[in-house]
Amino acid sequence: MERSAGRLGSGPLLAALAIALAAGLFGLQRPFHIDDPAYLAVARTILDNPLDPLAGAVALDARDLAVFRERGETPQTFAAMSHPPLVAYALALCAFLAGGVREAPSHLAFLVFPLLALAALWRLGRRFASDSGAVVLLLATSPIFLLCGQGLMTDVPALALTLVGLALFITAVDQEQPRLAAIAGLFLGLSLVTRYATLALLPLWPLYALPRRRSRELLASLACAAAVGSLWALQNCVYHGDLHVLVSSAHYARYYGGSNFGLEALGERALVDIAGLGGTGLFLPLFLFAQTRWRRNALALAGGLILAAAIVALDPLGLQASAKAPPHLRIALGVGFALLVAAWA
Repeated sequence: MERSAGRLGSGPLLAALAIALAAGLFGLQRPFHIDDPAYLAVARTILDNPLDPLAGAVALDARDLAVFRERGETPQTFAAMSHPPLVAYALALCAFLAGGVREAPSHLAFLVFPLLALAALWRLGRRFASDSGAVVLLLATSPIFLLCGQGLMTDVPALALTLVGLALFITAVDQEQPRLAAIAGLFLGLSLVTRYATLALLPLWPLYALPRRRSRELLASLACAAAVGSLWALQNCVYHGDLHVLVSSAHYARYYGGSNFGLEALGERALVDIAGLGGTGLFLPLFLFAQTRWRRNALALAGGLILAAAIVALDPLGLQASAKAPPHLRIALGVGFALLVAAWA
């Protein structure tokens, strides 16, 4: 059963789509940056050898080369590229249709992903949230979403494909439609060959379907997802004799020397993520106050701000002595905690 779309109907969805579209069109001529060149290098490989996207030794940095040198191995993209190649295939298709690798056609084509993400989140909001308008606008106005939505990396495509798959699957379970569940599984499979981290959301499928005794939809969806993943695994074994997810994971464990996988490192990264929320969640307080329970939200936000002040002033985490935590980061961390407390309440 769907909940209310909110007081403004589909207006918030249209506004969210307009925001994403305007941001994308504004950035059409933005130069390739961050990790874009790595995926473009793989895309050029695909244009020459479409059945072996991670062939050769492209998209390697100095640390990658050092890791291969230390182990006496030949540098190879198959180990050094941590993500599967669906985004690179999309870029290769854009380059083929546009007559070469160019900024505007690539950015224009990738606009479909933030738009899909917003539409799918709107659908999920109608199913589970009291106000789907606030949900979709919160994502659309998030600075990190606006910036990543213009990029050519895996973040927003993986988010979009996962949200579309999840929204379709929930609809399929609610309406008892195995065929729609199979389509949802295809999107899930595509998300898996976009970014391996989407595997973490796989338990949501059985957690939603099994309590409702909808095993047909669950099996149809998982079978289609497994078919997509199996094709990628088969390619790995035929061309490289191993699974990419295992080889790349081993490479990056050596790349970071284990420093990114210990409890201390994971804790530091979690704090940075919370600080990122504090630095970019500019509109969250507005949405909290826009809800019908604004008095409760005001109290929660006030409590969160008290916690934020305590974190900044008392420094229980010992950030004052850390060169990695300048004052503005400590303030952002405190605000991030405040927003989490308010949103949870």
